[in-house]
Amino acid sequence: MIRNNANRLLKLVNQMMSLAKIESGTMQIKSVQMNIIPYLGYLVDSCRSLAEKKKVKLHFLKNAETEIMDFDPDKMEDIVLNILYNAIKFTHPGGDIYLTCDTKSINSQTRFLILRFRDTGIGIAPENQQKVFEAFSQADGSTTKKFGGTGLGLTISNKLLALM
Repeated sequence: MIRNNANRLLKLVNQMMSLAKIESGTMQIKSVQMNIIPYLGYLVDSCRSLAEKKKVKLHFLKNAETEIMDFDPDKMEDIVLNILYNAIKFTHPGGDIYLTCDTKSINSQTRFLILRFRDTGIGIAPENQQKVFEAFSQADGSTTKKFGGTGLGLTISNKLLALM
């Protein structure tokens, strides 16, 4: 119990440090050029045991096996894992979580990666959808008691996406 609580505290401190760096403008993006498709598959696979423990199915759908692009693997990991962990947390046993990966070409030199997350979880009321991106906030205060969490994961993910 002590180790678990220490790990939760360390995670909270790290999240607060990340948020402080982002908001102060000192967060650095360290892009590398690599194939993002297998990397995203690796991130999904790293959540698989947690999902299976909760009896939730994870699905990774992709339109290509290769998409070479510049991105910061650490920041991409933070974004994807924060969203997947939330989806697992708020999806009931027997549910499904999907990460779909597409690309869109604007012109011959500009391509966008499009990640779509979908789950069969409890959902977020339309009036609360922006609230979940505010620090220390959740869509419904009662969900904090039932599901836990600090309300920082999606805030960090949203701010990291803005940097990338």
